[in-house]
Amino acid sequence: GFCIFNAAACAAIYAVSPLSEGGRGLRRVVVIDFDVHHGNGTQDILCATHDSRFLYISVHAGGAHINGYEDNDENELDEYSRRSLGGNKGGIFPGKCGDTSPHPGVLNIPLGKRVTSVGIGTALMTKVKPAVETFSPDLMILSAGFDAHVNDPLGMGGLSAADFGTVTEVCCKIADKTCSGRVLSLLE
Repeated sequence: GFCIFNAAACAAIYAVSPLSEGGRGLRRVVVIDFDVHHGNGTQDILCATHDSRFLYISVHAGGAHINGYEDNDENELDEYSRRSLGGNKGGIFPGKCGDTSPHPGVLNIPLGKRVTSVGIGTALMTKVKPAVETFSPDLMILSAGFDAHVNDPLGMGGLSAADFGTVTEVCCKIADKTCSGRVLSLLE
């Protein structure tokens, strides 16, 4: 992904670490990641194997057969990036990660070629909300990437500033019901 220091994963680990080890001693943390790219780093850190302390949810562009670029638009830099950075032509860099959910601690929700307000709103209400309610976390961490903004140069986002506010508001209402409103919102 694009993040160098994964603040969301660090915060989640800190939150569930025992008080005796300097942590907060929480039982469960949900991380909701919403942007164009799947949060492969966060998923790898928190959920490489199923750990019942974490639920990782990623709402992102992508899905089976969605590349984020047209095959006929390929240029030398794109090819170099895919070969040297481990990218996979079969999906949005860094590959097809996020197309499926490997175990119950991960809910990946690919939205297709673009992140739109209708797509993300539908995902929040029909998939994210029920999953978070079932998980019953002590803390919700929002990992927001603003490459889903309509003016981002990647061109894969369709969200306005108001849409980002609405996503945050909906997540905060879910947190009110599930974790006493405890929310940490981060830019990743």
